[in-house]
Order: sequence, then structure tokens, then C-alpha cells
Amino acid sequence: MIQFHIGRCLVKVRVLFFAVLGFLLFSSMGEGAIFGLLAAVLHELGHLGLMTLFGVPPREVRLNPFGIDIVEQDDSGRSYGKDSLIALAGPAINMLAWLAGWGIQQGFGLDMGEWMLANLAIGLMNLMPVESLDGGQALYAALCIKWSEETSAKIVVGVSFVTLVPLATAGFFLLLQSHYNFSLLLISVYLIFLLLWKRGRYFTGQEPFAFKGQNRYNK
Repeated sequence: MIQFHIGRCLVKVRVLFFAVLGFLLFSSMGEGAIFGLLAAVLHELGHLGLMTLFGVPPREVRLNPFGIDIVEQDDSGRSYGKDSLIALAGPAINMLAWLAGWGIQQGFGLDMGEWMLANLAIGLMNLMPVESLDGGQALYAALCIKWSEETSAKIVVGVSFVTLVPLATAGFFLLLQSHYNFSLLLISVYLIFLLLWKRGRYFTGQEPFAFKGQNRYNK
């Protein structure tokens, strides 16, 4: 593992992160993978930027093979309202990047299709009200303003299943129709697996992404 500091923030990079990064860059995905990685970095910068703006800069950032963990200060004392906004900051930046790409394409005639698609995909996917995604975390924080953490968590888990089951069904029919496109089904099954295996742990601080009284964020 490689470790270094950016200001007071400790950055940890696992070796497998470089392996996955290299595979994406040199695989047949080519340019699409590069734009996807740039959109993902921009997404994380959205979270980090709003955290800093709210006066709760991260204590630690961890680059893992399949995600990025952002660890907040232990004594940040954030409110649920700020938690919700921080969760939505990542998708919001991606949607703004999509809009900027559309403007450049319309105004200057440049082909921004890959850039727009990458940001739109990451932004919309993370807006889904699923526990392990930004949309679910934002929903949880918003519900906690009025209801208890336990009640809010149960509501989010229910909404997550209601969202993912039709999505998985659509992915299954897409696979039957195309005979090769299993991406939507794979994503749905993966998110359902996380929901069952790590149920509630995204709200307890045991898993990445946390809220008031906890200490981690994830992408």
C-alpha cells in the first residue's frame, strides 16, 4: 500500500487499484474507460469539495480496486441536512459536466458523446434511492431529520428493494433480447447482493459512507 499526505489528509492507495486502473486503460474499452474514470474522479471531487466548503475536510482518502473511501474527521459534527447535500454533490457535478459537454458540442461542434455518456451514466446511477448509492444515503439523511435512524434505515432498505427488483427484471429481459448485454442485470444483482449481505451496515459506520454520528463516506 502506498501512503502520502495532501495537506492534513492521508491518502492510501492499494496496489490492486493500479492493476484495475491499468486493465481499464489498456483493455478494449479504450477511450470510453478513460472518460468513465475521469467522470468518477469528478464525482468524488464533488463530495470532497462540498465537505471542504462545509468546513469538514476529509481525514483520509482510500483508493481501493473497486471504489474510493472518503473518511471524515471524527469530530465533524455535521447535520443530516449537510449529509444529504454532500451525498448529492457527486451526482450533481456529473450532471453539470454532462450539461457542459452538451453545450460545448452544440456550440463548437466538438464530439463530446463519450464524455456526456460517462457523466450521465455515473450521475443517474448514483441518484438511485439504493442504500449503497448516493441517492439512498441522501434519502436516509433526509429521513433522519424527521424520523429515528432505525426507522429511516428500514424505509431506505424497502425503497432499495422496490427500485432494484424491477431493474433486475429489466436487465434479465435485456439479456434475453440482446443475447449478450448483461451489464444492467449484473449491476442490479451486485447491488441486491450488497443490500442483503451488508444490510444496514452502511448506516452504522461499519461500511463506507456514513452520516451524523459516524465517520466514513464511499464511492
